[in-house]
Amino acid sequence: MALLKQDKDYLNRHVNELTNRCLLTDEQLQQATAKLQEAKAAREQMYEKYMSSREQYRSEYDEKLKEELQSIRRSTESEIERLRTSTREMYERENRNLREARDQAISDKERTALAEKDMRSKYEQMLPELRQLETSRDSHVSDLQGELKMKTFELQRLQLLYDEAIQNTRSAEGENDKLNEKVMVQRSFS
Repeated sequence: MALLKQDKDYLNRHVNELTNRCLLTDEQLQQATAKLQEAKAAREQMYEKYMSSREQYRSEYDEKLKEELQSIRRSTESEIERLRTSTREMYERENRNLREARDQAISDKERTALAEKDMRSKYEQMLPELRQLETSRDSHVSDLQGELKMKTFELQRLQLLYDEAIQNTRSAEGENDKLNEKVMVQRSFS
């Protein structure tokens, strides 16, 4: 009887220990899930920053190009008006001014092309960083998924052990009841 009580106490302690392990595993799973959500949020923020930066560069480039085109248009209109009202001498001088304006436009075009090339270079520099971050994120997610699978497997294994312990306990209680009945029957005969 004392042996059965010891067995029962041992099994109760073992069940409590397994229950604590299950709770710990659940908590670790929740922490891993929270980390995964944080990684996803960080990725989204990085992507939004990237898109915002890209849109800002594009709008600045478009605005600068628009201003320069308007400047060239105003300059050209002014030159045409002077050509209409001036003499042949003025015509030659204005022709020279138009050449200078053309050179300025070419220079502006080259500057704009250099600015675009610089922006593309910055974009190409940022793109590998983004890809590296995505790769790092994917690796981290993969690691977390692996840990999650391991924890799930351990949890299932613990559940099987727990179920087996319960079944053994019930079997031992059944045998204990049978033995108690036998003892009672033998006492009644003696």
